[in-house]
Amino acid sequence: MDTSGICYLCWKPCDPSRFREHIPPKGCFPSGTQDLITVCCCEPCNNSNSNNDELFRMFTSLIPNKSDSGRAVWERVKERTFGRGRLKKDVMEMASSLREKVINGVSFGQVQVSSHDLKVQLIRITKGFIRNFYPSVDYRGFEWHTMKLDQLKIDQTIIQLYGQLNYHERGSGAHRLFYGIPDDAPSSGLWVHFFHDGQGYSIRHRQRVRANRKHSSVPFSGSDRM
Repeated sequence: MDTSGICYLCWKPCDPSRFREHIPPKGCFPSGTQDLITVCCCEPCNNSNSNNDELFRMFTSLIPNKSDSGRAVWERVKERTFGRGRLKKDVMEMASSLREKVINGVSFGQVQVSSHDLKVQLIRITKGFIRNFYPSVDYRGFEWHTMKLDQLKIDQTIIQLYGQLNYHERGSGAHRLFYGIPDDAPSSGLWVHFFHDGQGYSIRHRQRVRANRKHSSVPFSGSDRM
């Protein structure tokens, strides 16, 4: 449990008994999921991410072959996001971008989302896990690279990763995480997130190269579409 009293996002002091955030966001799990990881997070940082959390929950549960956890979270999306008319602009943009995509004879509905918002959320979640599993690592000077994994090969990828990296799971598969940071190179690490066994993303980080300081405002690298 993170008892540092330092917000994991802005690194300002905060009361660990009052200000905490779930990693990943609690809404990504079925109702009643217990023993979720929390880290210190000041009130301004926590409140500023509420809409992003809801959008992230919607997107990660929007998968063609839903697991039990995916179906449970999607029902919450329909009730809380659609039913209450929240995130109207984002929902309309996603709906208008819906296109049919056929892969190996299987038809899928494909939508476009902001890769920037998605990457920022994934990096934010990864920072929370670093704080939890490697509390001595200072990630403020890291560069980040994110990549979406092949959605049709999620099961094979998970099998391949078992035994290769550390493993963490919560919510009966709602979120699976394979991760590792070498003891002799704490700035280098690999984090592979899976949501509802239907979407997967890899996150790599390294120390920011001094020669690239003029680009330090860019929190990640990679393609513009995910």
